[in-house]
Amino acid sequence: GATIVELWVPDRQGDLDDVVLGFPASGGGDGLVGGYLSEANPYFGAVVGRVANRIAGAAFTLGGEKYSKLAANNGRNTLHGGTVGFNKRLWGNATAVSLPGGAGAGVSLSLLSPWCENTDIPAQKCRKDR
Repeated sequence: GATIVELWVPDRQGDLDDVVLGFPASGGGDGLVGGYLSEANPYFGAVVGRVANRIAGAAFTLGGEKYSKLAANNGRNTLHGGTVGFNKRLWGNATAVSLPGGAGAGVSLSLLSPWCENTDIPAQKCRKDR
């Protein structure tokens, strides 16, 4: 999945330090990756989606249409996109990029998230024209 496990940046003196909150490299039996894949991971380093934070009651209204069958994974609520968040999905095409004006570097990732993915909405309501 798309999970940031470390990001080293220089301080004022130019010394590098990892600024990502996460698991230690020793991470247990599975090494570094094990902690991030465990059910107990509190979303350390996670690229969350489709939404960040909580959708109360696993339901919302958009454009007058009510969506009430989202995957509830936080009691009755949907947290960070549901039961299979973007942090647990296989992303493709990771590419290092330079930011405009020499502002630094970044990473470009891609993921196709189909309409109605991670919901209990019946297939006939998940039209492909949306």
